[in-house]
Amino acid sequence: DAEQTDELRLETYNHIRFVMNYYYGLKKYKNIDNIDDELKNYKDDILSKDVDVNKNVYYDYFITHLDELHTRIADYSFYSSYDSIARNDIWDLSKTSPARIQYKEVGELLKPKAEAFYGSISGYTHKIVGNNLYIFVPSFDTATDEVVAQMDGYKYDTFEYVKYALDIASGNSSIQKVILDLSLNGGGNAGAQLRTLGFLSNDPIPYYSFNYLDDSLSKSSIYVDSNKNGSYDDNDAYNYDWYILTSYDTFSAANSFTAMAKSLDAKVVGQKSGGGMCSVLPIVLPDQTTIEISSNMAQLALIGEEIQMIEGGVDPDIIKDYNEFYTEI
Repeated sequence: DAEQTDELRLETYNHIRFVMNYYYGLKKYKNIDNIDDELKNYKDDILSKDVDVNKNVYYDYFITHLDELHTRIADYSFYSSYDSIARNDIWDLSKTSPARIQYKEVGELLKPKAEAFYGSISGYTHKIVGNNLYIFVPSFDTATDEVVAQMDGYKYDTFEYVKYALDIASGNSSIQKVILDLSLNGGGNAGAQLRTLGFLSNDPIPYYSFNYLDDSLSKSSIYVDSNKNGSYDDNDAYNYDWYILTSYDTFSAANSFTAMAKSLDAKVVGQKSGGGMCSVLPIVLPDQTTIEISSNMAQLALIGEEIQMIEGGVDPDIIKDYNEFYTEI
């Protein structure tokens, strides 16, 4: 029965201004120059003491207006009496943003095709077709050492499963191409993404990050012991022609993997990936609404000779129509 106050609403509005001004990583990408101008059409509804009005304006701004998958409403206000879950509400295709509608539509198109090709896509799987090894990676995951040590522990860790599939293929001398299928991979653990890249190269893997708060660019070098022999400076890469199968649903960590794999001379096949380059920052507004935003920490990628933003996705080297995704490359 608690009621909101004018002071609470003003504090909430100023909190949004502060967060979006300093910690929203896509501020420049979306050409947001002045936060007050950006919020002027939403200010009155944010300041309203009507909880329904607040809920609707949060949806209109963070979901519909910003229209990017990393920014989402996690939980509604403390004052809200809604029973529905915010995470489900933002996927209501009758009112959500164009990016989410496209993500759902592509997924619904590709899932039955992938299931027909692999037999099942309920988890990691692989298939050998002629000279090609397809490895389906639905997400990037890192399991604990205890889980990995189990008999089927490789099924729960991206690096371990890809190694498992590659080791099986190593006994088949006809395999020439490895296609990592990220077509339905919406992201996941950045550590799993980086470890998996180790299969593609014997060289240290360059990792570029940018902090939009102070405009600083950092470069790290990632060393991966892909063959797990305890040495980080030997020939760990698997010597195949590498291809990455991508769609609009290749998002976040999968998008980053695609960009970095391209810099390691892998070929990107399919359609342009869905983007997503920022880590996710959860914020709690004074009214207890929880919102996750694209943070000021972004991953960039060296593509060709240029370090580039990858929020808009990665272009394929070989274009495939969605209806031809699971055909031989």
